[in-house]
Order: sequence, then structure tokens, then C-alpha cells
Amino acid sequence: MAVFRAYFAAGKNIGQISLLGGVAVSATLPGDEAQEILETRAFRDSVDRDWLRSYTLGVSAVPTFLMNGHFLVGAQPYRLLEKFLRDHDAEER
Repeated sequence: MAVFRAYFAAGKNIGQISLLGGVAVSATLPGDEAQEILETRAFRDSVDRDWLRSYTLGVSAVPTFLMNGHFLVGAQPYRLLEKFLRDHDAEER
């Protein structure tokens, strides 16, 4: 949520590692550790696997909701997201 707010609410460039270190601190994470992980790309293999999976599934926009092989792409009103979940047998909690 902190990254979401930084980008969408504050208009910050979340591609800047130094900015993300500060965002991590605002979310009560260790800023130095976050910055080191970003600089060294410590989770590169996991991130690359996620990108490959998204590409393989045909995801081309964020957000994309995928359930039972069906997609709902882009920011949608709550009622459409709710309908999508109900139409694809999501369990209500």
C-alpha cells in the first residue's frame, strides 16, 4: 500500500531505488535492507519467474484479475469486481 500511495497518490517515481528505501521505512520495514535488496536484485530469479508467468498467462495490464481461466482487466468499479467473483464461484467469507 505504501508503494501504491507513493505512485498513485503522491506521483512519486517508484523506479528510484532511493525513494523505495524511504517508502519501506514508512511501512516500518528496514530501509537499508530494502535498498540493498533492490540494488543487488537479490530476488531477481523470483521476480523473473513472476514476469514469465504473467506473460505466459497473457496478462498485459495492471490490475488483472484471473479466476478459472477468465480475466477482468483494469481498474473496475466494485460492482463489476463483485460480479466477476460471483460469476466464477469465489467463496464468500
